Amino acid sequence: MASVMLLAITILAMGLHDVVKPASSVELPSAYPLVYVYPESVSVDVGDYFTISVVVYNLTDAKVQDPENPTQWISLGNLYGFDIQFSWDPTVIKYVSHTVTVPVEDYPNPIPPSPYPGILYRPTLTIKEEVNEAGNIPGTKDPRVRAWFSFASRDPAAPFNGNGTLFTMTFQAIKNGISPLEIVDCTLADRDGYPIAQHKCNQYFGQWFNTPRNGKAIVGTPPEVDFTYWPDIGVINKPVNFTAIIIQNASNIQLYMWDFGDGTQQNTNEPMVQHTYTAESYEYPVTLKAVDSNGIESNTASHKITVVQSRDLKATGLTLSHKAVKPNTLFNLTAQIENKGTATFEFYENCTIQIYCNITAIDPQNPFLDPTKWKLIHTQNTMVKAPYPPPFYPSPKSIPITLNSTQTFGQYIQDTFYYFLLCIEPKPYETNTTNNIAISDRIFYTTKEYVSPAIVRVNYGSKVLKTFAKPLIEGENCTFEVTIENVGTTVGNFTITIYLNGTNIETMSIINLPPAQLKINSAQHKITSRGNYNITILATTEGSAEVSKWQSWLRVIKPPKLNVTVNPWNPTIGQNVVIDASTSVHQEPGAYLETYTWKIYKPGIDQPFKILTGNYSVSLSLNETGEWTVELLVQDNYGIKYDANRPATSAYKCTIKIIVGGGGGFHIEWIILPAVSIVGIIVIAILVIMRRRKVAVPAPEEEE
Repeated sequence: MASVMLLAITILAMGLHDVVKPASSVELPSAYPLVYVYPESVSVDVGDYFTISVVVYNLTDAKVQDPENPTQWISLGNLYGFDIQFSWDPTVIKYVSHTVTVPVEDYPNPIPPSPYPGILYRPTLTIKEEVNEAGNIPGTKDPRVRAWFSFASRDPAAPFNGNGTLFTMTFQAIKNGISPLEIVDCTLADRDGYPIAQHKCNQYFGQWFNTPRNGKAIVGTPPEVDFTYWPDIGVINKPVNFTAIIIQNASNIQLYMWDFGDGTQQNTNEPMVQHTYTAESYEYPVTLKAVDSNGIESNTASHKITVVQSRDLKATGLTLSHKAVKPNTLFNLTAQIENKGTATFEFYENCTIQIYCNITAIDPQNPFLDPTKWKLIHTQNTMVKAPYPPPFYPSPKSIPITLNSTQTFGQYIQDTFYYFLLCIEPKPYETNTTNNIAISDRIFYTTKEYVSPAIVRVNYGSKVLKTFAKPLIEGENCTFEVTIENVGTTVGNFTITIYLNGTNIETMSIINLPPAQLKINSAQHKITSRGNYNITILATTEGSAEVSKWQSWLRVIKPPKLNVTVNPWNPTIGQNVVIDASTSVHQEPGAYLETYTWKIYKPGIDQPFKILTGNYSVSLSLNETGEWTVELLVQDNYGIKYDANRPATSAYKCTIKIIVGGGGGFHIEWIILPAVSIVGIIVIAILVIMRRRKVAVPAPEEEE
């Protein structure tokens, strides 16, 4: 029901106000607003009265990008309304009174116990102000809500920034125990009606940048509890371990009362317990309450537990920015990690990665973490998301790491090749730990200045937009796109030479390419005859014997020849027309036509009337006079078909024009009438004929 308040605020007019500087506190956040209970903890005896405040801190006239989605900008202030649902334990403390400190003009000074004045500027609107210790207030987010306060400013009120008191509440302690002072639900809205400091998208939608802080009222000396759990993310059909922590009065606990959030409760006199979940959930609300030997209950400690189908982190790769480095050179590693865990929702794994460098000879084909062969050089934590639904082609998370060559390898002694190892810390109940390691290519550590080319990638074929189609069709241009990297230690000049069946068809130059940089060069060459062609590409260094070589094959084929007959060529309306392409042939030896697609266009219409796929012939009854168009599109066993962006594929398309004249026949639509309608038409026709006959034949003369 927070939307009630947001809607009300949205329809109010806008205003302006100067920024009020937030009060400084080592306990309060320096970034993003916070709503919290003040004081956080109150200790009283049975019969005592006490007052608490709910305040908002650090509202600023600013916007920030959502950390989860930088395309979204979120307000951090300009408060124009609030909606707060509040709760407590009425068996421990009893509600006495409250004051909603709106507007600020009526409460301009600090409101004890809060250090801040009231909030919102005149004129204001009361949307909701209700207290019911029995709970179950209609429209609230949770039946535990016992107070609901929702207020908004109205035009021409200015928005509020700075720190302010939302409301105060006075209670009386009636029984030993601990009562939560809980902000069950809280929304602050800016002058445009948008939530303040809450995520707008992804799995954190609606969650606060700074979660509101609750308080507690301690009456007498009751026990106070919390609990931990392991693992941090549970797996179905695997036990989760829960351990109670007694913060206060630990010596005389008699009972621990657990609720695991899946409909299962368990009471025990031991602080440790196990529970196995059989179904996954993004948030199981687990609670714990303890009872001491005097029957006094503790507070209720609660945590939300995520349980998934499986956990699995995969090290998918470790790439290098340089293939060779000199002493005191900065270079980059990029670790790539994929969360292959499964659940019917998105979830994140808190992942620890470790980067090692070899200190002795290793086998890169059989990498494993041996402390005698590898030294740890970098440790880093990150979050890795398991998206839902799982993508068909997942994109691993890339984690860049910058290193210094001398700090990494030590003082230079001699030219040496090194490798790096990426290791992911295993997770509890992880389904596969054999994929937690990835090894990099080797890197050369040297004082020499040299240049060296490497052919990183070659794309070749008929270039259609951003793709390269193969095989080619004779007479078609072949595009060669060659990516070269300087894997040396200094700037270099390179030459790229392309050979077709041993013949030099193209030479390209690259000037002043820095170390670890890439350069893409492209060339075209028309191939006029069918056949298999050997492609060889050499990248050479000016004034050096350094060579990088790449080889492959390219097939060039003849196109098909489409032969189409039409019978009859000039049909009348409704006359059956047969269009036959059975004598079409593929001119390439061993190739054949796989698919025939027919598109039929009515006269003057540029959208197909019908599309038929499969047979090499079709039979049509054309129901309008004029010029009909029939297109035949074929695809061969190489997957080549007509593409308007690839002119050489024009042979895979044939266009036929058919002139339909007037005459007998009936409309094609009649054929698809229901059988009952056809019978009806026949009956009507018979009656008309009989009537005509009755009129045409004279009545017999009467006998004399």
